[in-house]
Amino acid sequence: MRLKGATVSNLFVVGASYIRSEVDQESLVFDCTVLEGAACYFAKEGDNNNVVSRCIDSDLEKTVVGELGWKYIEHSKSRTGAINSVTVRCTRSLNADRQFACKVYRGRQWEELTVE
Repeated sequence: MRLKGATVSNLFVVGASYIRSEVDQESLVFDCTVLEGAACYFAKEGDNNNVVSRCIDSDLEKTVVGELGWKYIEHSKSRTGAINSVTVRCTRSLNADRQFACKVYRGRQWEELTVE
């Protein structure tokens, strides 16, 4: 389970209106679900009702699901309690290095997610 840096960078571009800015970083939250198909949605930070705001475009969605792994998502539960789902939170440093860091919620707690 991991995301590539280029994928995370694309998520920040596509989900620009969902970015939360803080003093030294920006963050972006999205959920992915797999059942008979796959769907990934941007979410507003802290919105536990998780009203579906915007679907991630299908090409990027396929990339995200492929990098995380279908089975990994299938055996998870998002922060809203949805089964076969994960919630991912990525941050981007506002320093010159613009480094990414991501965490994933699979049902119990936030876990580090490798960004390559």
